[in-house]
Amino acid sequence: MDVADLVHTGRHAMKAPPRVLARLGRAPLLHFCVIGGLLYLADAAWQQQEVDAAASAPVERIVFSARQVEQLRQDMTMQYGFPPSPEDLQAAVDAAVDDEVLYRQALAIGLDRDNESVRQRLIQIGGFVAEDPDMDEEALYQAALGLGLHHSDLVVRRQLATTMRLVAENVPLADEVPPDQAALQAYLEQHAEAFTTPARVSLTHVYLSADERGAAAEADARRLLGELRDRHVTPDRSDAFGDPFLLGYRFQRQTHDAIGQMLGGSFVQSMAGMAPGEWAGPVRSAYGWHLIWIEAVEPAELPPLAQIEGPLRAAILAERREQRMQDSMEQMRAEYLIEIETTQSAADHMQAGEAAGG
Repeated sequence: MDVADLVHTGRHAMKAPPRVLARLGRAPLLHFCVIGGLLYLADAAWQQQEVDAAASAPVERIVFSARQVEQLRQDMTMQYGFPPSPEDLQAAVDAAVDDEVLYRQALAIGLDRDNESVRQRLIQIGGFVAEDPDMDEEALYQAALGLGLHHSDLVVRRQLATTMRLVAENVPLADEVPPDQAALQAYLEQHAEAFTTPARVSLTHVYLSADERGAAAEADARRLLGELRDRHVTPDRSDAFGDPFLLGYRFQRQTHDAIGQMLGGSFVQSMAGMAPGEWAGPVRSAYGWHLIWIEAVEPAELPPLAQIEGPLRAAILAERREQRMQDSMEQMRAEYLIEIETTQSAADHMQAGEAAGG
């Protein structure tokens, strides 16, 4: 029953004989239908009013211009020495848009007010443009606001975006509780590799320089290996053999990664089958040839929960902050109409990258 029907029913009832009106007045079903219809119409009108209000609400636009995209591409090319991939450029654009969203949200909730860092920055730049050198700090601050410097100064924008990011990261999730022992243990089992202490090795080496010995370096190393074994030379007496080595002759409790950074990945791979307590080699590095005595090997180990409870808790909380940030960023982005333009050169570069990738 719509409004017209209700009006028609009312008019008909007014023209009906008194006896009919009395009968209608004593009909509960009619009362229910009329009241229900009126409530339905009122609710529908209210819902439509909310829809109309939402539809008419202005949506704020964020436009990342083609010039900005191209400038970002050029900056990345200069920083890294080669043009960014389409994926890297898109990630950089997304990050820049996120910063703009964070900045606008910071203004919307008033983070620029009573912010001492922002205030001091605006006073500083306000002094650069002030016509009166005797203006006090409050006057300089107000002058900077009047000129819109809190919108145009990159330092202020960055400070506000950073502050807003901290706010978004620290908004607690609805079901968030501090990690208990069970949560810590579960996280450790899921991320065991991240908390496993790496294997370490202690070794002594004798070095033969490829620069000094040239093509004879490897043969010299093999002859020296036999001499060290035959004479039962121990590591503590091996310094007199071989050539000087700038990085030293003994590496104590070093990880494979650390040794690889000093002597190369192939050096580490050659160590894999060596038995401790004897001379082995020769092994090639970027510097020459080495004879190696493995003194001790400490295997990789996953510490017990009690020893790494602090780092575990910190990792869980960091993961939660990241999730909060992602959720908050998604909600904030939804409040804006985001448009990203592309320059022709950036578009060509992206197409070339996609074509190269297959």
